[in-house]
Amino acid sequence: MLPTPSKITLQGPGNTPSFEPLNALETSLSNVQKKVLARHDFIQTLLESELVVSSVTEIMPDGSGFLPLLLKKLNVQMLVCFTEEERIGKHEQTAPYYVSILGKDLLKRLPNGFGLVINPGLSVSFEISPDEAQQIVKAF
Repeated sequence: MLPTPSKITLQGPGNTPSFEPLNALETSLSNVQKKVLARHDFIQTLLESELVVSSVTEIMPDGSGFLPLLLKKLNVQMLVCFTEEERIGKHEQTAPYYVSILGKDLLKRLPNGFGLVINPGLSVSFEISPDEAQQIVKAF
């Protein structure tokens, strides 16, 4: 069982969760969403940060068994990842296992045609299209 998100609090009408960054990546993510940080600068932070990738099946020590959680957006498969274990939230029911990996390593391993969605369902999230993922790998 994952810890209950301690930094997400319910506020305002409809109880929309507020987002308090738990690490440098989340601070950068929040800033790029507010347009006070350039997308390129966020990508650099993302590449050097740990991401939490959910798995539908148990992951063995050798990495076998890994079956990532995918979401489909406009017929594009998007691999789901999070900025912290605490952010998995409702996705834990579908994908109760996870592995941590550096952003640059995740993007290098992302199959062609797949995008990346960070913190889906949260007020502070980010998407990288399949084309952009390939461009990032080539550029960095």
